[in-house]
Parts: sequence; structure tokens; C-alpha cells
Amino acid sequence: MGSRGMTHNFVPPTITNGAQFIELNKDEVEKELEKWENALILYVVGHEPTIVAVDRFIANQWNFTAKPKVFYHNDGYFLVRINSKEDRDEVFLTGSYTLSRESWQNRHQRLNVTLSHKS
Repeated sequence: MGSRGMTHNFVPPTITNGAQFIELNKDEVEKELEKWENALILYVVGHEPTIVAVDRFIANQWNFTAKPKVFYHNDGYFLVRINSKEDRDEVFLTGSYTLSRESWQNRHQRLNVTLSHKS
């Protein structure tokens, strides 16, 4: 048991033909995918704002939604994890946006993940 009463079920990787394979728990993967179901990819055209500027913009413009979590990617875009499908759809329905006079694009990208079991 861990220090907080949780058990740790570590399954070591297996090596087949020189390649390492890990075993993933389907339920845990699906739980993590659900967290990102309503995420948006946000890219500001011609400008790279700070995460603080994006947070401030969201607080001022998206006052109809609970505060989403914003993550910055080193390739210059943001991942915005919105709390519900309804809030995500409202973001799209309220129109196009500008930040510091630069337009931005937001996209909902559905992740296609296939879990297969090899015996």
C-alpha cells in the first residue's frame, strides 16, 4: 500500500523482438480521455500571447462558462480544457475572437484512440 492507502499496480514492460511494450489499463485510459473530450486547441494568428493574457481574455469574454484550464504547448498554441460540452459549444456559437487585435482560431479535435488487446 502507498502512503495514502492506494495500491500501486505496476506491470513491467515486456520485450518482444527487441521492442518494449507496456500494458495500459483500458478504464484508466478512457477516464483520461474523458477529461479532454471538451478541449479546444487555441492558436492566435500572428501573435504569441502569454498564458496569463489568455486566462485574462477567457475570464473577460467567456463569462458564461466555468473557468477552464489552459495549457501552453511549446509549438505556440494553447490547449483549453473546458468543463462541459455545453460550455464548449457556447464558445463556438458566440463568434470569432480577437486578442490584442490579432484573430485567433479555436478547434475542437476529437482524439481517435484505439485500444486493442494482443494475446
